[in-house]
Amino acid sequence: MSVLRGLIAAGVRNPVFANGLMICLLVGGVISGRGLVSETYPEFSLDRITITVPYPGASPNESERGVCVKIEQALEGLPSIKNIFSFANENGAFIIIELKKDVRDHRLAMLDIKDRVDRIDSFPAEVEKPLVTEMLIRQQVINLAIYGQASERAIKELALEIKDELVSRKGVAQIDLTGVREDEIAIELSREALLRYNLSLQEVAALVAKNCLDMPAGTLRTDAEELTLRTIGQRYTAQQFEDMVLIAQPDGTLIKLGQVARVTDGFAEDVRIGRFQGQPAALLEIFKTPKQDISVISAAVHDYVEWKRPQLPEQIQLGVWADNAREVQGRIDMLLKNGLQGMLLVAVVLTLFMDLRISFYVAMGIPISFAGALIAMHFLDQTLNMITLLGLIMVSGIIVDDAIVIADGYRIRVAAGDTPALAAINGSARMFLPVTASTSTTILAFMPLLFVVGIMGKFIAVLPLVVIFALTFSSVEAFAILPSHLQHCLRRVQKRSWRTTFRERIEQRIEYVVTRVYRPLARRAITARWLTLSTVFSLFVVMIGLWASGRPPFILLPEIDSDTLRARVRFPQGVPVSRTIQAVRQLEDAANRLSDRQLLPHKGDDNEDLVRHAFSIVGEWSGFVEEHGSHICEVIIELLPSEKRRLNSAIIMAEWARLTGTIDDALSTTFTRIQSGPTEKALDVRLFGEDLEQLSNAADEVAAQYRQYAGVSDIETSLLPGKREVRIRLKPLAQTLGVTLDELAGQLRRGFYGGRAVRVQRGRDEVRVQVRLPDDERRSIADIENIRIQSSHRQDIPFRELAYMDIERGYASIDRQNGRRMVRVMANVDERYANAEKILRDMRGDFLHSLMSLYPSLEYRMEGQHAQISESLNSLFLGFILALVAMYAILAGMLASYYQPLVIMAAIPLGAIGALCGHLVYGYDLTIMSVFGLVALSGIVVNDSLVLLDQFNEDRAAGHPLLESILKAGEHRFRAVLLTTVTTIAGLAPLQFERSTQAQWMIPMAVTLSFGLGFATVLTLIVVPAIYLALFDLRRLFRWLWHGGPYPTFETMQAVR
Repeated sequence: MSVLRGLIAAGVRNPVFANGLMICLLVGGVISGRGLVSETYPEFSLDRITITVPYPGASPNESERGVCVKIEQALEGLPSIKNIFSFANENGAFIIIELKKDVRDHRLAMLDIKDRVDRIDSFPAEVEKPLVTEMLIRQQVINLAIYGQASERAIKELALEIKDELVSRKGVAQIDLTGVREDEIAIELSREALLRYNLSLQEVAALVAKNCLDMPAGTLRTDAEELTLRTIGQRYTAQQFEDMVLIAQPDGTLIKLGQVARVTDGFAEDVRIGRFQGQPAALLEIFKTPKQDISVISAAVHDYVEWKRPQLPEQIQLGVWADNAREVQGRIDMLLKNGLQGMLLVAVVLTLFMDLRISFYVAMGIPISFAGALIAMHFLDQTLNMITLLGLIMVSGIIVDDAIVIADGYRIRVAAGDTPALAAINGSARMFLPVTASTSTTILAFMPLLFVVGIMGKFIAVLPLVVIFALTFSSVEAFAILPSHLQHCLRRVQKRSWRTTFRERIEQRIEYVVTRVYRPLARRAITARWLTLSTVFSLFVVMIGLWASGRPPFILLPEIDSDTLRARVRFPQGVPVSRTIQAVRQLEDAANRLSDRQLLPHKGDDNEDLVRHAFSIVGEWSGFVEEHGSHICEVIIELLPSEKRRLNSAIIMAEWARLTGTIDDALSTTFTRIQSGPTEKALDVRLFGEDLEQLSNAADEVAAQYRQYAGVSDIETSLLPGKREVRIRLKPLAQTLGVTLDELAGQLRRGFYGGRAVRVQRGRDEVRVQVRLPDDERRSIADIENIRIQSSHRQDIPFRELAYMDIERGYASIDRQNGRRMVRVMANVDERYANAEKILRDMRGDFLHSLMSLYPSLEYRMEGQHAQISESLNSLFLGFILALVAMYAILAGMLASYYQPLVIMAAIPLGAIGALCGHLVYGYDLTIMSVFGLVALSGIVVNDSLVLLDQFNEDRAAGHPLLESILKAGEHRFRAVLLTTVTTIAGLAPLQFERSTQAQWMIPMAVTLSFGLGFATVLTLIVVPAIYLALFDLRRLFRWLWHGGPYPTFETMQAVR
């Protein structure tokens, strides 16, 4: 302690050091803060690796057998893998590999997986090269639509030109192009032409491949120079392929490909139709990299659009929409506003309770601590986002607690007669242990948030980091800077002013509360301590009962307003694309009607529609698992910003669904809000088995059960009916005629799907060259029957003589988890009418038990938000227990007592009571953020108890009686306890009363901290002394039972240690 006192004294006597350190921190904080990248939420890895395997023309069953099963077998035994999810679809498979939580090097794990996949040599011949990538949450910045009454080719070429210019001129690194199809060169030969020239499609494809290449042929070294030899034959356009010689006849006549086939340079035959504002469109989705600032990218895109617009063709326009930079800046501004308001309230509170100069120096701890936190964030590559700003707001009132306690100690030492300099040294040295212990317990309380697993853990992990940075620098400021400043305060008698008079009145009111309210109340609570403890315990039991009964209900995150809505429609596979387009028109028409002010009024200008932009696409769903096909479509609408409309997006979405009405023949129609941050469907029951028919029937029963609950919507199952399949089996005659199943299947595939002759690298794109029959010869079942199959003896045999045909409906996709087939039954829950946790508890009872009895070969698991909550809370609970143990160890070491830390930590359940009361008062549901706040609260509420018992121990050491010491401790520390609590609540007050939609998910955490701390503080001043004396009573009882004799009095025993 003498060394510490010497260091503090050196700082007090050399104010240049303190001021220099303060200036360096403030300047460094400003520079670091300006250099921080801004974004909505922190980017992070999902601990998942994806494998995309194209298998053109394959059915889901073929993708499952030929791709999924083989990859699952190849990856068996890899120690880094936790789960393997496989999705067998038409034309390929998609595999998601979930890594174990202890895997630190994702790149190494990805390379191990890629090595295993690349070594698979039993894939079907038509399977293309697998693509292995790490799955990341990418942050979308802005969308750029290229639209107008122009051809698909013109729109696509302009979109690619714009994409290249944005990358090269503006440094935009990640851009996805959607709404247009891939380029393809098609070589179509009729059956009549094949018969006339005695050719097969396979032979034509092979000839095309052999005559379409550039190949190096070595080096020729002459006496004069060294020459490179190259054969040039690569072809890039339809005209060049038409000029290719296909047949050289004996008489010297050359038959070119263009004479035999129709060669077209067009697009792949899949469906991809994009529309923006009702016109044909392509869409550029622009994302940011972790090092890029969202506002910088947005500004660059807007600047580019202004430069590019005059150069556009007349019929094509550029539309900028879904600018997330505006939303991010609005959210950051909202948090900054709340933070500044909170800091101002803290400063006002300090000024009311303390000398003006002291309150100024105490308040200076806020910008100094923030500056230190910003410096640490800069060096650790953190960003300025909603989570880091929330952390700074949360800690704004806490970081002055150290300075308040030290300043209060300084005031007491001055009143005792010390000089200002000596008072600054003695007061700071005296409070070093309690201040350090209180800061350490607060840091320990936030540390469990660092180790929460799951997506929620990754999402929230930066919050405790920021809090720990700020608290650490607040301690540095409290002992290295503040004492030097305090010595300049209270040096002379202050002149009378309205401020001193006002503060004296406040002091008088505080003294009145202490002597006339607190002292009698505390004395009665101590006298009837067992009644006091019984009352508090009963209140705690009541609150536990309310929580157990679901009041308030528990949800993962509250529904948050959004400026972007999305509708998705899924039809049975095989429906005509015209039906899907009709559904898009139905959704667009309903969206246009939303702008009717008589129907849905809003606060915008008269020329502002509620729906600002609408983009639709047929044939594609984007997301973590992309889907393609003419049976799906989606419409995305951008609304007026929330501050310009009266209605929440949930109401608008419900009205959009009502105006759309029923979409006939659709398997599912879902309306959702597009939001940032982690999210899963509230209900997700997964069924496992091998029999697809049983899985389908069981899934239908789960979906039917969902419909029994009010508030459940958007019900979907992952096992859906697919296209009707023409299933072909060989007749016995085929083997006699020299036709194998492999030859039959290959010739059918080349005729109807097409055989890939070659891939051509044309500019930035790789273009497939396909050889197949003309479109008009592959439109009906009769075309299959009439096709002629070439045998191994080069005989052309009608198909109907070689095979049988059956037509059955297959499945659209087959999902698997860890080698077992799986069906997901998912749904959303409107928390206004139902609670997901209650529904899942109800379903786990009789329904799922009966379902498993009906289908004994099946198993089930609960996933979705339920699994997210369980995973996160389990890890949080373990971390919380370890934090409590560490808190106890720190407090026991400081107080040299086994019992006093238990008294101090009794404030934790008191804080929990207050937090639950706060949610009930405000009508907020308990969320995962409430739980995080409760864990953090546990470290804050013990600080008041620590200050109280530290004063008690000092009084006891001075020889004061036990009862007097316990009462005087509360009176002496009433001011410091009150001030630290009020400043913390003041710092959170603006956020707690924020009504903007962007803040709704953060408010439960602020309510937890504010109400929990306020309630715990009031009870701490009364209940902690009662708890202490109750423990003393127990010790007296045990002593009497053990030793006998007269019952011990307070005077005959030492304080409980």
